[in-house]
Amino acid sequence: MSDTTPTRTLSDFLASHRNLILATLRVDRTTQMAPVWFIWEDETFVISTVKHTVKWKNLVRDQRCSIIADDPAGHYVSASGVAELIDGDVYDTTLRIVQKYKTSEEIEEYMAEIYREGDRTIIRLKPDRMYTYGIE
Repeated sequence: MSDTTPTRTLSDFLASHRNLILATLRVDRTTQMAPVWFIWEDETFVISTVKHTVKWKNLVRDQRCSIIADDPAGHYVSASGVAELIDGDVYDTTLRIVQKYKTSEEIEEYMAEIYREGDRTIIRLKPDRMYTYGIE
């Protein structure tokens, strides 16, 4: 039996409300994985986090990382590369990420909440390698 389900484009797939799993390297070279919110822009995965997270500390030490996002139908995208770390004023970028996941009524309160957690930073991953399944 052939699968006649149309595949989605990469942009459509990544624009939907899904988490991305980010894998970074611990000091002992084992992987640490964390679900994160993200946006896909300029062929780059963009993630906002706070400086006290393990993923940020791992990336400060070693910028190599991998990601995967999937759906219940088995479609997925996986990618790896060297992350670019951005510190400083990342409010606008963080806001664009939050707008993907929250309603307009929720955004202001949510932004205030996540900024109480600490200084935010941005992780940008422009993949060196990327593989997709069921996505054009």
